[in-house]
Amino acid sequence: MYHILIVDEEEHLLWALERNLFPQREDVQVHTAISGETGLEILERQKIDLLISDIKMPGAVDGFQLILRAKEMVPDARVMIITAFGTHRIQNFAERIGISHYIEKPFTVDELRSAILEILDEKEGFQGVLSDLELTDIIQMLCLAKRTALLHLKHRDHRGRIVVGNGEVT
Repeated sequence: MYHILIVDEEEHLLWALERNLFPQREDVQVHTAISGETGLEILERQKIDLLISDIKMPGAVDGFQLILRAKEMVPDARVMIITAFGTHRIQNFAERIGISHYIEKPFTVDELRSAILEILDEKEGFQGVLSDLELTDIIQMLCLAKRTALLHLKHRDHRGRIVVGNGEVT
């Protein structure tokens, strides 16, 4: 069973998504929260596979804070950002913390459903040490295959990330 938490201040949107996102699937349960605070309460009592959150929300816990706290509480959960205000600041935030899924409002239920299914169907990535391949070879393979990937790099005390989206290094 997949548990999805959608956090947004628009009550009518939450109502519609909760009822229409996966009405025929018994293996997907959609939880909703009207605020970041309520989202945190749900995260404390329910294991979530996917958090979908708006960024700009009123209250003490906005979307940025909710996502950062969720990453600590449920590090295995995937995260998707939904927002009506697509800015470079939001894209940079998403890339910095490893979020590769982002959808701008307005969107249709079908668009969101497709994005969710893509996330839930993703296989766990490779984790390990590559000693016989150069980083440029890996990036070339991802680009040629038109893949989307997030590479976490670590060398001694240095850390970095490379984001590849549909074969393009971003």
